Amino acid sequence: MLDDHYWNDDSFRVAEVGIGYNAGATQVNFALGKARSKQDLIHDGYIDIDSEYIFIEGIIPLQQKGLYAIITSYYHRGNADIERAYLNSGNRDYSSATTDLDTFGVKLRFEWQDAIIKDSTKISPYTDLSYRDNNFDGYTEKKGAFPARFDSRDEKITELRAGINTSTLLNSKINLLGNAEFTHRFGYKSARASGQLINTMAFDISGQKYDNNWVKAGLGFEGKLGEGTGSLMLNVSREGGSNTSWLTAFYIINF
Repeated sequence: MLDDHYWNDDSFRVAEVGIGYNAGATQVNFALGKARSKQDLIHDGYIDIDSEYIFIEGIIPLQQKGLYAIITSYYHRGNADIERAYLNSGNRDYSSATTDLDTFGVKLRFEWQDAIIKDSTKISPYTDLSYRDNNFDGYTEKKGAFPARFDSRDEKITELRAGINTSTLLNSKINLLGNAEFTHRFGYKSARASGQLINTMAFDISGQKYDNNWVKAGLGFEGKLGEGTGSLMLNVSREGGSNTSWLTAFYIINF
């Protein structure tokens, strides 16, 4: 996954394994995942994050045929290696640190599967409301001419989404997949950064401003692959709280 909107030049990788259990009408899913991300900073600095997460989801059918309520929660924890670069008398210098981070999130989603069927195309609208709380522990840098102490940061994010998923049968084995989504983020900037340059002055920096609204689109394929079902989708997004482009791939085996 790549994120190159605004001044970012970031990468993100994730691997996940999960299982699902159908308890009659209700479906329960559970997953464990491993994530690795790197965010490039000014003057060749970076933040490298290595983390793990747990994911639990419940899918509950409602009275309307094909309409489901989906409740999701997750917990993510990891550590970050930070290399902050800056200019000192015209020369590049570095200060570094390691710290911990964690995120808790919950989401309520309503999805109407196959609400519209026209010829070989099925359209499924959805909407969801999500909340997550990101915590970044405080840390003190080492080495460099101007190491700093950074206070802990706590950022709470609430987002509302609405969109449609489409599936068009191309032949007996392959479906063309599509997605269009609108997102509104409540609030307009990230959490502040505060702390102190060691033995010098304190600082308090306002958070980065971001767009409140953005749109996303996706196009891909799904089909029978061996004993299971495989899918591949390319996603793109305009500037906002989402990455600008990423590729998703899934392989599902029912047993």
